Amino acid sequence: MRALGEILGLAPATAFEANPRTSRSLPLYPNGMIVFDMLVKKQCAGMNNPANSEDVYDALMKKPDLQDPAANTIRWFLGSLSMAHTGWLVGCCGIPLIRISEHVRAHGLIRSDMIRFLNQFIGP
Repeated sequence: MRALGEILGLAPATAFEANPRTSRSLPLYPNGMIVFDMLVKKQCAGMNNPANSEDVYDALMKKPDLQDPAANTIRWFLGSLSMAHTGWLVGCCGIPLIRISEHVRAHGLIRSDMIRFLNQFIGP
């Protein structure tokens, strides 16, 4: 049985792995953690008891672990993040695209705009 993300067309993990740029972490901007903190607080404002931004950042930088205390916050955060702000995660906050795609897949997010955004970076 295919996962929800695959049904909507999220490229398989091997397609992201084929492009070495998706695994690269860009340098964190001098104010990158401030930007990340602002994004988490803004996107998770309606969430009951969200994880703090440092825990969310650390969890996003690793392979998904649905047992991680920040997992619910990540699901909420990625589920409501605009595509412009998703670009900020990569360019300003240094989160590799492959990690975002892994979390989208692991959390079963089915946002077509997020899937289109991520799929533009797959390898050959």
